[in-house]
Amino acid sequence: MTEEINLDFNEVEDLIAILKQSASQMANSSETILGLAASIQDGAMIGEAGDAFAEAFRDGLSSAYLSISNQLMEKAVNLDVLLQQFLSAQNAINDEFRPLDKPLDNSDAFMNGEIGKE
Repeated sequence: MTEEINLDFNEVEDLIAILKQSASQMANSSETILGLAASIQDGAMIGEAGDAFAEAFRDGLSSAYLSISNQLMEKAVNLDVLLQQFLSAQNAINDEFRPLDKPLDNSDAFMNGEIGKE
């Protein structure tokens, strides 16, 4: 038994856009965090505590945001590729198995029982 696949293409395209937007926002946040780390390093917080905060922001938080951004973008790209492959396969199937515009020769005669009588 074949399962029917229903897919709302607009919803998938919206999801791809949201993933890309989220990835961009995470990357921007990473840049902002790097700016905070630079401010701390430049004297906003002096001493070992400042160095520790700057390092945590730069190497920990900023890196984590950038990693999440990269993962979100990867998911968006992969989903977009899968959607395009699905659409291409669907179009190929539709082209291969589209209904005939008119009956084949003699099909009406066959259906009326005019062919095959002896």
